[in-house]
Amino acid sequence: MVRRVIYTLILFILMAAVPVEAQPNTLGLSDDDYMLLRNASRSGDSLFSFVFVNQLSVEGLDSFAFKADLSGSGKVDLASPALDLIINGTTTLGTTQITPVNTEVRWIDDTLYLNLGNGWRALKPASQFLTQSIGRYIGLSADKFAMKTWDLLGIEGLGEVLPILTKFNPEVFLTANRLADFVGGQSKFAHFRFTIDAQKLMQTDSFVDLVMAFASVQGNDLVVLDYDKLAAFVRANSEMFKGTTLCFDELVNLSDRRVASIGLRLEMAVDPSVGGYSDGPFKVSWLLSLGGITSGNNVSMSAVDFLTFIRTPDGAKTVTAFEFPAQAVLQAPSDGVTQYVFFETIGENEPYWQLFEAKTGDSVTITVRGLGLEFDSSAKLLSADGVTLAENDDHETNAFGLGYPDPQIADFKITKDGQYRAEVHEINGEAGSFVLTVTIKR
Repeated sequence: MVRRVIYTLILFILMAAVPVEAQPNTLGLSDDDYMLLRNASRSGDSLFSFVFVNQLSVEGLDSFAFKADLSGSGKVDLASPALDLIINGTTTLGTTQITPVNTEVRWIDDTLYLNLGNGWRALKPASQFLTQSIGRYIGLSADKFAMKTWDLLGIEGLGEVLPILTKFNPEVFLTANRLADFVGGQSKFAHFRFTIDAQKLMQTDSFVDLVMAFASVQGNDLVVLDYDKLAAFVRANSEMFKGTTLCFDELVNLSDRRVASIGLRLEMAVDPSVGGYSDGPFKVSWLLSLGGITSGNNVSMSAVDFLTFIRTPDGAKTVTAFEFPAQAVLQAPSDGVTQYVFFETIGENEPYWQLFEAKTGDSVTITVRGLGLEFDSSAKLLSADGVTLAENDDHETNAFGLGYPDPQIADFKITKDGQYRAEVHEINGEAGSFVLTVTIKR
């Protein structure tokens, strides 16, 4: 049930950048600073472009490690709607799986185009793909006709959730400051920062209302709790997030009063032991910065040749599903802890398996986390010749971040050098997505 609360917290964080003009007070800013921020132009133009930096890491969690260092540029045409996003950088899964990223994504005429560096693929209708993804990963139903025009109100349940945001009293958990002005090139920028204290946020009645609303529209396992029990559960678990903050930064050009850059920085420090879980403290860090925002048809970005419109890529091959490059050969485990992580999607009645090497005396843990609300899996550890050595359906531990149906085979001792296989099945033969982690201690 903790995972559902975390999902709600992250969703709130993603929606937390409520326009300043919607707030009932100046949030502690001076009247002049508040009016500068409130009246800053946030580009009402339908066509705009930007450059971005996205850094995300999960550190210290025994059964999952991840790091992404990405940057790129994007262009959006809200009138069409259309999107062009160029992404470069690297991702690191587990302890050894470093993957270069050289990707471009376009959404044009309800078609989703993807180029992973090996040519364009086209999937349509894109609105149906988006609708299915929202259902699979968020657990909400969406109207595909609304998704075609990016109308988020077409997501079932948001009508019940969004009004709750207006009931939050930001003075309880949010502080606002104007920092020292920033000078870039020939321009000077006012620097505003809003900081959200996650623990204080989670202790409010409005956050409990938000969790209850999401539980109702998702139909997740929190619906079994009445309001008082849910409130007690949420507030008790808020103690694990002490020190977690979200900062929202905005730079306003003082010459033309236009917003030039926005950024989010999340520092999520989690100590599951405070809530009685066996896991030690871990940290999630996320930085998202959108800079160089330019609007209108005359778009020109440094080192990026943007067209005045987003065009259909030439030679795109139509597919029914995107196929991602095969996983590179895994590095052999070394002394200490080696962790392999795999993000996977399977079809109906389609098992998944992954080979890895292990030696006598190694301790192997296999963990499967279902993505979304419905994925109910089982895990097996097999020898190279197909003999089942261990299996699990529901982990039945107090491990933090594992859902009730998530399986885990913990600390299996290897008695023979060789190749082994981790296998994942969905109990009911349903399609779905999951994260498989294989941890080897030597």
